[in-house]
Amino acid sequence: SIFGNIGGCSTLIGDPPNIIIGNALKEYIGFVDFLRVLGPGVLLTMPFIFMFVKWYYGEALFGQKIKVDIDELKLKYPIRDWDLLIRSGTILGFVIVLFFLHPVMHMEPAYVAVFGAIAILLSGSHDEFEYALEKVEWDSLLFFAGLFVFTEGIAKLGLLREIADMLSTLIASFPIAKRQVGAMLLVQLVAGVASAFVDNIPFTTTMLPVIIQMADQVEGLSIEALAWALCFGADYGGIGTLIGSSANIVMAGISAEAGFPITFNSFFRIGWPVMCISLCISGAYLAALEAGGVFKV
Repeated sequence: SIFGNIGGCSTLIGDPPNIIIGNALKEYIGFVDFLRVLGPGVLLTMPFIFMFVKWYYGEALFGQKIKVDIDELKLKYPIRDWDLLIRSGTILGFVIVLFFLHPVMHMEPAYVAVFGAIAILLSGSHDEFEYALEKVEWDSLLFFAGLFVFTEGIAKLGLLREIADMLSTLIASFPIAKRQVGAMLLVQLVAGVASAFVDNIPFTTTMLPVIIQMADQVEGLSIEALAWALCFGADYGGIGTLIGSSANIVMAGISAEAGFPITFNSFFRIGWPVMCISLCISGAYLAALEAGGVFKV
């Protein structure tokens, strides 16, 4: 779950917040831009988090030698449906190619993903369609629906507008030369802490108008720079608690079904320090990019 959240930050389709940001700001950033800007930051973060996880669990996780017999696994878990594998693999490859062609074709990634899902369902049998529906995590979807209702209620109360005004006023007080780097670090910090407790999907949806308003109102800010800061903040912030991201919730559900329940506190003890380390590394990375003149106002 931890490394899934970190790795998912590197592409437009890797994490739900990235998809939301990429679709909303498709005039400014594309699929390749995510790989170009976020990819190196993710690669920079991975080794530090791996060392922390190794230190945290110690011998309990890394002190045991696991013997893996590849031949035995192949016999125990053979590929039972080559036809389905070929069909799904072909459609998946076509969808990935369309993602990379986004700067040329300007087709929204959401439409590409829906096209791929529909194509796989239509190419299968009626039994396969019913089996796919049975595997949908309906409890997780209902949980997210409740979070969206909660966040929309906050937006209607005007809290998000107040947050945008306060952030804009604070950032405007920075010296013009340091304004953009200060704005990126502030957006990343706010997004990281808030996403850990609100869930990064609805938070990203409500934070997008905030950064757009900030870029329009405050001189010296680039919407692209704020978007990358929001990506890092929301994706890495989702590691902080068990309810921070969809990956955590799905992982906890599967783990509970397998007889290994994960509590909020047990996840928090490792998730929160991992989140803090990741935000520090990505913040330094964004500051280095700004110093190098990557983000143009």
